[in-house]
Amino acid sequence: MNYFFYVRDKYLSNTLIRFFLHVVYFASDILEKEKFVFWEEDIYIDDTVLTLCENYLDYKVIPLVYKNYDSNNVINLINLRNLKDNVMFVLENFSKQGLLSLNNVQNKLAIFFKGHGSESLYSVLSWTRYYIHNGIKGISSSPKEYQDYINTYLMPGLKYWGEFNEKYVKYRAFLILCGFGEEMEKVFYQIEKFNRFINKISNFNKNVILQISLTELKDNIQSVDKIEEYLAKIEKKVNEFKNEI
Repeated sequence: MNYFFYVRDKYLSNTLIRFFLHVVYFASDILEKEKFVFWEEDIYIDDTVLTLCENYLDYKVIPLVYKNYDSNNVINLINLRNLKDNVMFVLENFSKQGLLSLNNVQNKLAIFFKGHGSESLYSVLSWTRYYIHNGIKGISSSPKEYQDYINTYLMPGLKYWGEFNEKYVKYRAFLILCGFGEEMEKVFYQIEKFNRFINKISNFNKNVILQISLTELKDNIQSVDKIEEYLAKIEKKVNEFKNEI
């Protein structure tokens, strides 16, 4: 089946399943051509939802709402008389603009940027930049102290980069579904670029590290700067939205 429902109430879920099976399915073949998640808009955003977003990134996520919206992207469950027409119109005209409502995900996005504990997202990136840059630069200028720089700088730098990647993977699809697909493409490009550099140095091969020029180091460290820049722009948009509501 190319569609499913993410709702709180089991009765509502069963009702929607019957409606789509006996009404919508026979009215159009779009359910066989496209993939949909029908999402109850006010549902609590938890880690299960983040996993769902990650696993169904190629699905079109359509909110189910209980109020009138001037949008081609939502299905109004209040207007039962026109429900079939509403559903068919949305399925045929759905756009990838607003997938999840920012109004309902403020807390989760705050956790992504601010962190659960003392280390914010930007702090993790800052420490990554500090340790990797100084580690590679130190080894280049003092090859005899290679192991000291590995232990003091590169190993902590890799740890912080791993922490960032863990957070990014968890929230990536969620941010895309919130409408930040264009920004996340830029973030992804820089992450992949820096990951290639990290893979190059992660085996701590002395000869490989000594061949890294300061120009190459600077170019890759700038990827961390750009990641931070793009994510800051996303956070700014989220905060601007928060101030409007």
